[in-house]
Amino acid sequence: MLLKQCIDAGHRIGSIFEKSDDELNRLLERSGGGKTRFSDILDRIQMLDNDAVDQILVERFLLLGPSAFAVEYVAPLMKIVGDRWERGDLSVGSEHLISAAVRSLLGSALKLGRGREAALTAVFCTPEGDIHELGTLIAALLAQESGVEIHYFGAQLPVMEISKVVRKLGANAVCLGSTWLSGPDLVNWVGDLRAILPRSVELWVGGAGFAAIRAELPAKTRLFYSLEDLEAFLQGQVAVPRAAQ
Repeated sequence: MLLKQCIDAGHRIGSIFEKSDDELNRLLERSGGGKTRFSDILDRIQMLDNDAVDQILVERFLLLGPSAFAVEYVAPLMKIVGDRWERGDLSVGSEHLISAAVRSLLGSALKLGRGREAALTAVFCTPEGDIHELGTLIAALLAQESGVEIHYFGAQLPVMEISKVVRKLGANAVCLGSTWLSGPDLVNWVGDLRAILPRSVELWVGGAGFAAIRAELPAKTRLFYSLEDLEAFLQGQVAVPRAAQ
Protein backbone atom coordinates (compact mmCIF):
# COMPACT_ATOMS: atom_id res chain seq x y z
CA MET A 1 0.00 0.00 0.00
CA LEU A 2 2.79 2.45 0.88
CA LEU A 3 4.65 1.57 -2.33
CA LYS A 4 1.54 2.36 -4.37
CA GLN A 5 1.04 5.67 -2.55
CA CYS A 6 4.65 6.66 -3.30
CA ILE A 7 4.31 5.67 -6.95
CA ASP A 8 1.07 7.65 -7.19
CA ALA A 9 2.95 10.61 -5.68
CA GLY A 10 5.48 10.45 -8.53
CA HIS A 11 8.32 8.30 -7.19
CA ARG A 12 9.89 5.66 -9.45
CA ILE A 13 9.49 2.12 -8.18
CA GLY A 14 13.16 1.30 -8.77
CA SER A 15 14.23 4.03 -6.37
CA ILE A 16 11.88 3.09 -3.54
CA PHE A 17 11.40 -0.69 -3.79
CA GLU A 18 13.88 -1.58 -1.01
CA LYS A 19 13.06 1.29 1.35
CA SER A 20 11.61 0.64 4.81
CA ASP A 21 8.05 1.63 5.75
CA ASP A 22 9.42 4.54 7.75
CA GLU A 23 11.42 5.82 4.76
CA LEU A 24 8.36 5.49 2.52
CA ASN A 25 6.27 7.41 5.03
CA ARG A 26 8.81 10.23 5.14
CA LEU A 27 8.96 10.33 1.32
CA LEU A 28 5.19 10.72 1.19
CA GLU A 29 5.25 13.49 3.75
CA ARG A 30 8.01 15.40 1.92
CA SER A 31 6.43 14.95 -1.51
CA GLY A 32 3.03 16.22 -0.45
CA GLY A 33 1.51 12.78 -0.70
CA GLY A 34 -0.66 13.63 2.26
CA LYS A 35 -0.82 11.98 5.63
CA THR A 36 -0.10 8.28 5.78
CA ARG A 37 -2.16 5.83 7.80
CA PHE A 38 0.40 6.11 10.62
CA SER A 39 0.88 9.89 10.67
CA ASP A 40 -1.68 10.62 13.38
CA ILE A 41 -0.56 7.94 15.80
CA LEU A 42 3.14 8.68 15.25
CA ASP A 43 2.49 12.32 16.07
CA ARG A 44 0.66 11.32 19.26
CA ILE A 45 3.41 8.89 20.22
CA GLN A 46 5.96 11.67 19.81
CA MET A 47 3.81 13.93 22.04
CA LEU A 48 3.43 11.18 24.68
CA ASP A 49 -0.34 11.53 24.36
CA ASN A 50 -1.31 8.19 25.88
CA ASP A 51 -5.09 8.70 25.72
CA ALA A 52 -5.01 9.61 22.03
CA VAL A 53 -2.74 6.66 21.23
CA ASP A 54 -5.13 4.29 23.00
CA GLN A 55 -8.11 5.76 21.16
CA ILE A 56 -6.47 5.42 17.74
CA LEU A 57 -5.45 1.83 18.44
CA VAL A 58 -8.94 0.85 19.58
CA GLU A 59 -10.51 2.49 16.53
CA ARG A 60 -8.18 0.59 14.18
CA PHE A 61 -8.80 -2.66 16.07
CA LEU A 62 -12.57 -2.31 15.76
CA LEU A 63 -12.30 -1.35 12.10
CA LEU A 64 -9.91 -4.10 11.00
CA GLY A 65 -10.61 -6.98 13.37
CA PRO A 66 -7.98 -8.84 15.43
CA SER A 67 -5.94 -10.56 12.70
CA ALA A 68 -5.76 -7.68 10.21
CA PHE A 69 -5.10 -5.21 13.03
CA ALA A 70 -2.17 -7.28 14.26
CA VAL A 71 -0.57 -8.03 10.89
CA GLU A 72 -1.48 -5.05 8.73
CA TYR A 73 -1.39 -2.27 11.32
CA VAL A 74 0.55 -3.15 14.47
CA ALA A 75 3.44 -5.02 12.84
CA PRO A 76 4.37 -2.26 10.33
CA LEU A 77 3.73 0.46 12.92
CA MET A 78 6.14 -1.11 15.38
CA LYS A 79 8.72 -1.51 12.60
CA ILE A 80 8.54 2.24 11.97
CA VAL A 81 8.74 2.95 15.70
CA GLY A 82 11.80 0.71 16.00
CA ASP A 83 13.51 2.36 13.03
CA ARG A 84 12.91 5.84 14.47
CA TRP A 85 14.12 4.80 17.91
CA GLU A 86 17.33 3.33 16.46
CA ARG A 87 18.02 6.58 14.58
CA GLY A 88 17.40 8.63 17.70
CA ASP A 89 14.30 10.29 16.22
CA LEU A 90 12.03 8.82 18.89
CA SER A 91 12.59 8.89 22.64
CA VAL A 92 12.77 5.82 24.83
CA GLY A 93 9.65 7.07 26.62
CA SER A 94 7.71 7.27 23.35
CA GLU A 95 8.80 3.77 22.35
CA HIS A 96 7.77 2.39 25.73
CA LEU A 97 4.41 4.17 25.55
CA ILE A 98 3.36 2.59 22.25
CA SER A 99 4.78 -0.81 23.18
CA ALA A 100 2.79 -0.84 26.42
CA ALA A 101 -0.39 0.34 24.67
CA VAL A 102 -0.13 -2.31 21.96
CA ARG A 103 0.73 -5.04 24.45
CA SER A 104 -2.29 -4.13 26.60
CA LEU A 105 -4.74 -4.13 23.69
CA LEU A 106 -3.47 -7.35 22.13
CA GLY A 107 -3.44 -9.03 25.54
CA SER A 108 -7.06 -8.01 26.12
CA ALA A 109 -8.03 -9.31 22.68
CA LEU A 110 -6.35 -12.62 23.49
CA LYS A 111 -8.30 -12.95 26.74
CA LEU A 112 -11.62 -12.07 25.09
CA GLY A 113 -11.09 -14.77 22.48
CA ARG A 114 -10.75 -17.60 24.98
CA GLY A 115 -13.27 -20.38 25.41
CA ARG A 116 -13.62 -21.50 21.80
CA GLU A 117 -13.47 -25.17 20.90
CA ALA A 118 -10.11 -26.08 19.36
CA ALA A 119 -8.45 -29.20 18.03
CA LEU A 120 -4.94 -27.85 18.70
CA THR A 121 -3.44 -26.42 21.90
CA ALA A 122 -0.27 -24.31 21.78
CA VAL A 123 2.02 -22.60 24.28
CA PHE A 124 3.46 -19.22 23.20
CA CYS A 125 6.43 -17.44 24.79
CA THR A 126 9.91 -16.05 24.11
CA PRO A 127 13.14 -17.82 25.07
CA GLU A 128 14.85 -17.07 28.33
CA GLY A 129 16.88 -13.88 27.83
CA ASP A 130 14.64 -12.33 25.15
CA ILE A 131 12.42 -9.60 26.57
CA HIS A 132 10.85 -8.59 23.24
CA GLU A 133 7.47 -10.29 23.17
CA LEU A 134 5.26 -8.24 20.82
CA GLY A 135 5.92 -10.43 17.78
CA THR A 136 5.09 -13.54 19.80
CA LEU A 137 1.95 -11.90 21.18
CA ILE A 138 0.82 -11.05 17.64
CA ALA A 139 1.51 -14.63 16.58
CA ALA A 140 -0.57 -15.92 19.50
CA LEU A 141 -3.50 -13.71 18.50
CA LEU A 142 -3.29 -14.91 14.89
CA ALA A 143 -3.24 -18.52 16.05
CA GLN A 144 -6.25 -17.98 18.28
CA GLU A 145 -8.17 -16.36 15.42
CA SER A 146 -7.30 -19.42 13.32
CA GLY A 147 -8.89 -21.75 15.88
CA VAL A 148 -5.95 -22.72 18.10
CA GLU A 149 -6.34 -22.85 21.89
CA ILE A 150 -3.68 -20.44 23.11
CA HIS A 151 -1.77 -20.36 26.39
CA TYR A 152 0.38 -17.26 26.38
CA PHE A 153 3.23 -16.98 28.89
CA GLY A 154 4.95 -13.78 27.74
CA ALA A 155 8.69 -13.23 27.74
CA GLN A 156 11.61 -15.28 29.02
CA LEU A 157 10.13 -18.64 29.99
CA PRO A 158 12.90 -21.09 31.01
CA VAL A 159 13.26 -24.43 29.24
CA MET A 160 12.17 -26.52 32.23
CA GLU A 161 9.09 -24.36 32.81
CA ILE A 162 8.04 -24.72 29.17
CA SER A 163 8.33 -28.49 29.50
CA LYS A 164 6.21 -28.44 32.66
CA VAL A 165 3.40 -26.31 31.24
CA VAL A 166 3.32 -28.33 28.02
CA ARG A 167 2.78 -31.53 29.97
CA LYS A 168 0.29 -30.01 32.39
CA LEU A 169 -1.80 -28.44 29.61
CA GLY A 170 -1.46 -31.34 27.18
CA ALA A 171 -0.24 -28.90 24.53
CA ASN A 172 0.36 -30.05 20.96
CA ALA A 173 2.81 -27.29 20.05
CA VAL A 174 5.20 -24.70 21.44
CA CYS A 175 5.61 -21.44 19.51
CA LEU A 176 8.67 -19.29 20.25
CA GLY A 177 9.60 -15.86 18.94
CA SER A 178 13.03 -14.29 19.22
CA THR A 179 14.19 -10.98 17.79
CA TRP A 180 16.95 -10.25 20.28
CA LEU A 181 18.82 -13.51 20.91
CA SER A 182 20.85 -15.36 18.29
CA GLY A 183 24.05 -17.33 17.85
CA PRO A 184 25.30 -20.25 19.97
CA ASP A 185 23.27 -19.33 23.06
CA LEU A 186 19.99 -19.57 21.15
CA VAL A 187 21.12 -22.72 19.32
CA ASN A 188 21.90 -24.42 22.63
CA TRP A 189 18.71 -23.16 24.28
CA VAL A 190 16.35 -24.41 21.57
CA GLY A 191 18.29 -27.67 21.34
CA ASP A 192 17.82 -28.24 25.08
CA LEU A 193 14.10 -27.50 24.75
CA ARG A 194 13.60 -29.87 21.83
CA ALA A 195 15.42 -32.62 23.74
CA ILE A 196 13.07 -32.53 26.74
CA LEU A 197 9.78 -31.96 24.91
CA PRO A 198 7.69 -35.03 24.08
CA ARG A 199 8.34 -36.15 20.50
CA SER A 200 4.67 -35.60 19.67
CA VAL A 201 4.86 -31.89 20.53
CA GLU A 202 5.58 -29.63 17.55
CA LEU A 203 8.09 -26.80 17.89
CA TRP A 204 7.37 -23.62 15.93
CA VAL A 205 9.81 -20.71 15.87
CA GLY A 206 9.95 -17.30 14.24
CA GLY A 207 11.69 -13.94 14.33
CA ALA A 208 15.09 -12.65 13.27
CA GLY A 209 16.93 -14.56 15.99
CA PHE A 210 15.73 -17.96 14.83
CA ALA A 211 16.03 -17.09 11.15
CA ALA A 212 19.72 -16.32 11.74
CA ILE A 213 20.34 -19.86 13.07
CA ARG A 214 18.01 -21.69 10.68
CA ALA A 215 20.76 -24.08 9.54
CA GLU A 216 21.37 -25.14 13.15
CA LEU A 217 17.80 -25.64 14.32
CA PRO A 218 17.04 -29.11 15.69
CA ALA A 219 15.09 -31.61 13.62
CA LYS A 220 11.29 -31.33 13.66
CA THR A 221 11.43 -27.57 14.20
CA ARG A 222 9.24 -25.49 11.91
CA LEU A 223 10.62 -22.05 11.10
CA PHE A 224 8.18 -19.32 10.07
CA TYR A 225 9.73 -16.47 8.12
CA SER A 226 6.83 -14.07 8.61
CA LEU A 227 3.51 -13.65 10.36
CA GLU A 228 1.84 -14.25 7.00
CA ASP A 229 3.58 -17.64 6.78
CA LEU A 230 2.24 -18.57 10.20
CA GLU A 231 -1.27 -17.42 9.34
CA ALA A 232 -1.28 -19.35 6.06
CA PHE A 233 0.01 -22.49 7.76
CA LEU A 234 -2.61 -22.33 10.49
CA GLN A 235 -5.38 -21.80 7.98
CA GLY A 236 -4.23 -24.84 6.01
CA GLN A 237 -3.38 -22.86 2.89
CA VAL A 238 -0.89 -23.89 0.22
CA ALA A 239 1.87 -21.48 1.31
CA VAL A 240 3.27 -23.71 4.05
CA PRO A 241 6.60 -22.41 5.41
CA ARG A 242 9.76 -24.46 5.24
CA ALA A 243 10.74 -26.75 8.09
CA ALA A 244 14.30 -27.02 9.36
CA GLN A 245 15.84 -30.39 8.54
